[in-house]
Formats: sequence, structure tokens, C-alpha cells
Amino acid sequence: MSYFAVITEAVASPEETAKYRDDHYKYIDKLAKEGKILMAGPFVDGSGGLIVLSVASKEEAEALISQDPYIKYKLRRYTIKEWKRAY
Repeated sequence: MSYFAVITEAVASPEETAKYRDDHYKYIDKLAKEGKILMAGPFVDGSGGLIVLSVASKEEAEALISQDPYIKYKLRRYTIKEWKRAY
């Protein structure tokens, strides 16, 4: 397995994002239960969040993140970087 840091950045209003919050949390919870998320959470300033995926490839990371409701409905944009866990 490889690790991928997914940094998301809010591009929609908090009100628009709130409409999909439950769906987003359900999706993240599903991935966590499948063992594909090492850690995840929002930035304190509300600007987006961080998800660390444990998956086989960047292509798999892309496929998974593209199904997140926040991404699917263009409420956030994202960057994926392969990450080397040191600790």
C-alpha cells in the first residue's frame, strides 16, 4: 500500500457545503471502515480539509476522491500528493 495526502480547498459557501455534509461524512466513514483512510479531518479555519488515504495507487486515490460528494458537486477542489510515512 501507498499513502496519498488529499488536500481539499473549499470553493463553495459554507451554506452550500452544509447541504452535502452528511453525505460527505457517510462517504468518509465508509472509506474508513474499508481501511482506506488513515486519517481525515477539516482545517480549523474552515478552508477545506485533509484526507490521508492508504491505497494501491494514485489512480485509486483519484477514483475514490472523485466520488466524495464535496468533490462530485464541485464544492471543493483538491490536490493529491503521494506521502511517505516516516512516523
